[in-house]
Amino acid sequence: MVATVAILRIIAVMTLCSQLCGCVGPTAIRYSRNLYNEAYRETNDQEILLNIVRLRYADSPVFIDLPNITSQFQVSGMGAGTGGVDGAGPGPTRLGMGELFLKDAPTLSYTPRSGQQVGKRLLTALRSDLLASISPGGDMRLFMLAAIDSLNGIRNAPLSTSIYPTARDDNELFEHVVHLICCLQERGAIEFRLVKFEDERSGPIEASKIRPRDMVEAARSDMEFRVDGDSALLIKREAALAMVVRDNESESPEMLELANILGLEAGRQVYRIETQETDELDTDELPPALGSDTLSLNMRSLWQLMVFLSKGVHVPSQHVERGVIDENPTAPDGTPLTDGVIRVCSRKHRPKHVDVAVKYRGFWFDVAEDDIATRSMISLLELILELQESESVREGPLLTLPVG
Repeated sequence: MVATVAILRIIAVMTLCSQLCGCVGPTAIRYSRNLYNEAYRETNDQEILLNIVRLRYADSPVFIDLPNITSQFQVSGMGAGTGGVDGAGPGPTRLGMGELFLKDAPTLSYTPRSGQQVGKRLLTALRSDLLASISPGGDMRLFMLAAIDSLNGIRNAPLSTSIYPTARDDNELFEHVVHLICCLQERGAIEFRLVKFEDERSGPIEASKIRPRDMVEAARSDMEFRVDGDSALLIKREAALAMVVRDNESESPEMLELANILGLEAGRQVYRIETQETDELDTDELPPALGSDTLSLNMRSLWQLMVFLSKGVHVPSQHVERGVIDENPTAPDGTPLTDGVIRVCSRKHRPKHVDVAVKYRGFWFDVAEDDIATRSMISLLELILELQESESVREGPLLTLPVG
């Protein structure tokens, strides 16, 4: 009877172990996925903030990706019976033996970003079509102030993209242009989107000289021959970024002021946007002539963008006194260049109630919990980094670390 009870208890323990093994997968996902998600987001924000602080101190930024997280969950159990007698004493025992093991063994794979491709991505101008993807309002304002270098010759604090500027800079007029654009966009008066344009690629051609083979070759290059009587023109159709104005807004006070500042022809509904990556414009090229139907847009590179944002890091006075770094650069009127775009505070001890914080050179640098603009800018920068990274295959050594 005693042996039978012991065997039944062992069977019960083994049954429980098998049930735990069957449900450990869903349970592990339920309790671990969100934890990994939050840890990934938090460390991403910390890495971005750390690199912005590094650039403020003229130090090199370093990015390490975490492309893979492999977590192995194991549950195992063991039971044994003694036939009712354990041999430790003269009497019988009613207990068997059982063991239960739980194990979580995550494996993290780190990929440092390095090499020629990374350098090229940092120094290549951002794509202008990002304008069509940014939502109107605060995000558009942050993007334009941080990522655009000039609009029709109006510069956006060009010296601020240097790690060590030697003179004060100003972007007051550019900020006013951005304000006008955002006001118009928020009420639906304008939008940035792709528009199909037709460009003449040749002068008049005798229609009789056009052969079928010429038509095929033109079609392969997204072109066509447009015949009008005895003559024809070679036309190329292509989609390009444009600023489109709503019908009843082309003569609005804000739109007329914007056209006057940018030297645009007033009253138009479509203004084509030319950029250095699509039309190979020189960044020092003169702006279009007065009355133009084209916006000349020069984008910053990811490197220039991050250097500009680093001007929003308020360095400790101790570092300024020791000559480690200069004071925060300001416009001629004393206003911070990054006012309303990004603000990073510094303090000696670890702060409380902050959104993200990193320690560097013996001080803590953080973003306040209620600083929505800075938090939005970091999220926007993270998105731009991912878009730049997705354009090519990641390279570099793979470092895999088993944890536990």
